[in-house]
Amino acid sequence: MSTRLSASSTLRAVLLSLVALGILVLLVATGGGGDEGPEQGSEVPDGFRVLAGGEVYDAILDAQREAGSWQMTQQTESGGRAGQPITSEVTWDGDAVASRITVQDPAGQLEATYVDKSLYIKGLASERPWWKVSLRADDPLGGAIAGLLTLADPEKQAGAWADPDEFEVVGAEDVEDQEALHYRIGVSARKYFESLGVAAGAEQSQFAEDDRFVFDLWLDERDQPLRVRTTSAVDGSEAVTEATYTGYGTDLEIAAPPAGQVTTRTPDLQG
Repeated sequence: MSTRLSASSTLRAVLLSLVALGILVLLVATGGGGDEGPEQGSEVPDGFRVLAGGEVYDAILDAQREAGSWQMTQQTESGGRAGQPITSEVTWDGDAVASRITVQDPAGQLEATYVDKSLYIKGLASERPWWKVSLRADDPLGGAIAGLLTLADPEKQAGAWADPDEFEVVGAEDVEDQEALHYRIGVSARKYFESLGVAAGAEQSQFAEDDRFVFDLWLDERDQPLRVRTTSAVDGSEAVTEATYTGYGTDLEIAAPPAGQVTTRTPDLQG
């Protein structure tokens, strides 16, 4: 039996697909809450290199591309309440990136698969299990999703990180018994979205001068992220998203759903 999820759950899943495509954080602009980071370190572990602020994003992309695959678990805390856990698997082979995301929603499980530049979502009310999302600009929902997918462009993301307002090498710390080097990067919300090309003109007015994102990253000796914590402070509210990365280089197979299980008809997202 099909489970109907709300439109907000659908759009959340689309944002999560962007995470799996290489965006390291889920951009949370509302809510409140947070937590303290691990105990601060002071040294650089043997075998690690120290990156400059403008090098971090490209170094992570290079490390993940070389690994070829990884898994991620993510959760957001907002308003003192923990969100639903999200898991994802990613493969990266040359120019081909594929991802499989599972969201545990109170109304039921929602899955998303991105492969061959096509996005499929399962768990919405539909005559077939999988909905292939139309990414045409003239499609009301599909066009909006296509606009979001453009934010996964590595060059845009690298530009957003290239000139941080704050940069700190916190030091050596352990993440799940693995040595890691902890970095902290701060970027104003206005600058971040301007770099992504989505905060032009009047839209810039929605961000106050002190609205910002802080990215705490724990990288291993290969510059692969082990943990990424994003704290957003926008419009006086704070939210924290934490992602844990495992399974680099594992053998994963991500494929499009069977054609007989796919519809292109947009499901009813009311409710």
